[in-house]
Amino acid sequence: MIFWIFQTGEPLPSDKIKPRKMRAYNLADTLIKKGHKVVIWSSAFNHQDKIQRSKKIREIIVKKNLIIRLIPSPGYKKNISFGRLWDHYLLGRNLKRVLSKQTEKPDVAFVGFPPIEFAYEAAEWLKKNKLPFMLDVKDQWPDIFISRVPKIFKPFIELGLTNYFSKSKALMREADAISTISDSFLNWIYHYSSRKPKPNDIVATLSPIRNDDISSRESFEKKLKQTQIQDLKHRFVILFVGSLSKSFEFKPLLSAIEKSSERNLDWTFVICGEGELRDVFINFQKSFKNLILPGSIEEPEYKAIANVSDIAIAPYVKSSDFQISIPNKILDYMSFALPILTSLDGDAGKILVEQNIGTVYDPDIPLDMYKKLENFYGDRVSRREMSRNAVDKFQSVYQGEKVYTKLAETLESLSGKTKK
Repeated sequence: MIFWIFQTGEPLPSDKIKPRKMRAYNLADTLIKKGHKVVIWSSAFNHQDKIQRSKKIREIIVKKNLIIRLIPSPGYKKNISFGRLWDHYLLGRNLKRVLSKQTEKPDVAFVGFPPIEFAYEAAEWLKKNKLPFMLDVKDQWPDIFISRVPKIFKPFIELGLTNYFSKSKALMREADAISTISDSFLNWIYHYSSRKPKPNDIVATLSPIRNDDISSRESFEKKLKQTQIQDLKHRFVILFVGSLSKSFEFKPLLSAIEKSSERNLDWTFVICGEGELRDVFINFQKSFKNLILPGSIEEPEYKAIANVSDIAIAPYVKSSDFQISIPNKILDYMSFALPILTSLDGDAGKILVEQNIGTVYDPDIPLDMYKKLENFYGDRVSRREMSRNAVDKFQSVYQGEKVYTKLAETLESLSGKTKK
């Protein structure tokens, strides 16, 4: 069968730098292993690196059963900005133009949401051609825009986003199936859009599929020695891997770095990633030597540094979408058997506490993160137990191969066809 995946904002198999596999990539791999052909429709603008993959419509044949089609858009500098909204508007318009000339048709489509315009134009074309599609909802757009503006401006922003609200609700109601990242998120979709549950609606977490690359790991180990990170085995290591962006509240982390340095504790904070807030950490590093900034890392490098880490942190902003989800960072850490300290006291926090995998700190209480880290530091037995619980829970419930196989099987059944 032929499956189309509409997904922007993620690394692609065609990217020059070895990409981390996310939703579209993992699903495509799973479908191809089952003998299907996959076409990924995505943006020519690379959301992670804020660079253009192409300035025009481009088709890339990655391999026999995998094609990528890039749709141009102007790009943007900040994730939360009017520039991004304009980019998505033009991206949707360009997708509509390209699809209007399509003669090939898929058996089933998987449509990533957000962005709204891209998903909406894909869905409109699919409905017009009477083709089944699953809508994959991972964020509360456009609600999230309302939650992040001062209260005085909310009514005006809501009015300006009226079209977005109507389109997003229509998308959710009219999709042949819904996939999303947690039970709470699925319930929110039903309530928000007045959608009635359908048999093929599914919860598919943002679970990683782990691979290994010996050469890359060895290369990173040389990098570790060059920066003296090999000494981490003898220290208490707190790890963060992710974008250094406003999706996270880093003030409690910076306070913990400062406090532990003042007390001359044998703690080291390893903060991996790039983003608009990286300069904050670079400036902080000048004053505090217990902070290491390796930059962006690939999966084998992630594994190498996770192996010498004692605990991982997930300092999310406590927005409603994060609170009802199980973010991919939580699942990443679990897959590497790391105890977790998070700001989220919603779905993710409850799982961590109930399964004895980690604990929750309150970002509004000064030094609460630091105090929770002190507790971890002083209780090696609990850390070991949490580590075992983390990997056991991941392998039994959240393992990527299981999640994406189930998702692929649901898509197959959605087509009404069986594989020949």
